[in-house]
Amino acid sequence: MRIGNDLPFIYTQNSYAQNPVLTHNADSEGQPRTQAEPAVVVDISPEGWAAYAKSKADAAGKSAALEFPECQTCKNRTYKDSSDDPSVSFQTPTHISPNQAAGQVMAHENEHVSHEQAKAERDGRRVISQSVTLESSFCPECGRMYISGGVTRTVTADDNKNSPPENN
Repeated sequence: MRIGNDLPFIYTQNSYAQNPVLTHNADSEGQPRTQAEPAVVVDISPEGWAAYAKSKADAAGKSAALEFPECQTCKNRTYKDSSDDPSVSFQTPTHISPNQAAGQVMAHENEHVSHEQAKAERDGRRVISQSVTLESSFCPECGRMYISGGVTRTVTADDNKNSPPENN
């Protein structure tokens, strides 16, 4: 049995020790009792360990092969805020690596969320709902999916409960 690509700790190399395993049984009166039973110890041959080491090395090579090289389009991609809020990030075109785009764009959209909440409070309004949507695209050069932007939507209403909500 493997967890990820590592062998669990119960596998040993050339070890013949018996490890007790505790099992819980009930006696005739329904009272729990603990009983020690020997565990299974697996002795793996040197050939088995060599095969395990090879498979671990192969898995490391495969994960390195799955990493995307950054193409020219991804290297030159910049992000710029198109909203009318001058106090948030990305007012000038800024490069973000595709690996960091999701976190950076989400943080930027959360700036909009907090600014809209503050604006609603200043204007004597209450926030009915807020949502953030991240947009994704595929790079035309390398085919990698990346986060291409985001949209924050805020719905507010007057503190007077009888007025209908207003979309901002």
